[in-house]
Amino acid sequence: MSVRRVMVAVVAGVGAASLALGGAAAAAVPRTLGNGDVVAPFIAAGTPLPAAITSLESALMTRMTALVTLQSDVAGSKSLTTADRTALDTVLATATTGITTLLSKVPADAKLAAVRADAAAMVLDYHVLSLVTPQVTVVIAADHDLARLSALDAQAPAIAAAIAAASQAHESVLRERTLQASFLSHLHTLSVLVSGLPASMLALGPSSIPGSLATLAAASRATVRAGTAADAASAAEQRIVTLLARPGSKVSGLAHLGA
Repeated sequence: MSVRRVMVAVVAGVGAASLALGGAAAAAVPRTLGNGDVVAPFIAAGTPLPAAITSLESALMTRMTALVTLQSDVAGSKSLTTADRTALDTVLATATTGITTLLSKVPADAKLAAVRADAAAMVLDYHVLSLVTPQVTVVIAADHDLARLSALDAQAPAIAAAIAAASQAHESVLRERTLQASFLSHLHTLSVLVSGLPASMLALGPSSIPGSLATLAAASRATVRAGTAADAASAAEQRIVTLLARPGSKVSGLAHLGA
């Protein structure tokens, strides 16, 4: 399963996700700490303080691990624009600083009220799982798709010129024209799906949750569809090149993209 498809599933199910507790404290502590990463966690009165602290530390470490992975994804992306990379670095730095601060504070919490406050801050101030994770993933994917769109779109004039030259040379170009129409249609679909998507994702902040969950899920699905459209456009382009490269053809200046 691709990273894009995994993120669609994550965003769709994050509202129902929960943090399981184990060990001897399981009988005395609720089986979940809150409602995933959407609303402030619920910690029942009478919950043993050590068990509550241990559970919260585990939840914080889950988020820290996710942030480290996201930072690696951003650093490894070759398609992110400079502006989007800077914006994502800022988002991740803010969340990392906040979660790190909570990890340092929680062990010293002396009352259950303090644990509750820290648990609420973990979710409501950062939304690492429900917002930051899909936000980063979508922006990386969208910038990659936009780079592919730019490269493929740059081929459109050369494709049109090559088909026209072949037609003027009395070559049959029916298949080429059909593929050209498909190529342009896929490019249009790709453009509709991802144009403006990075900016719309980066405009979302922690206060947008839960209202933006549907938007995040739709954006994740859009990047999956965009990847499919880009692949289809690339395949059509390569097929046109193959057809026009037959002996005696007038084709020139085309390249296999398929990235």
